Amino acid sequence: MPLGKAVKEHAAASRKDSLLALLVPIQRAAAASPFLKELVDSNRVFQPQAWTPAEAHRFLKEVPLYEAHGIFVRVPDWWSRRGPPRLAVAVTVGGREPAGLGLEALLDFSVEVSLEGE
Repeated sequence: MPLGKAVKEHAAASRKDSLLALLVPIQRAAAASPFLKELVDSNRVFQPQAWTPAEAHRFLKEVPLYEAHGIFVRVPDWWSRRGPPRLAVAVTVGGREPAGLGLEALLDFSVEVSLEGE
């Protein structure tokens, strides 16, 4: 359940003990994460977020920290399975038989770059 909805539900039911228990993992994680501390201090943690790509990446990198403090985080399978995309570079030198001693013989190389095999 999203935090904002859980807080409203617990507050409406006057369950103060369970409401405080909801916030303990967030307080612990905020002590270890400046990013989460900023969200807590500004009360933005209780609202849906619209992040820049840099903020979203920062959040995704910290998911293990949040989970270690008892916060359940749903992330796309591709993120938790592989982590960030992998870049590969392949260089081939001297792949052709030179026609002689000229520019072709000196510049006989090939460079390939791929991101996740593409």
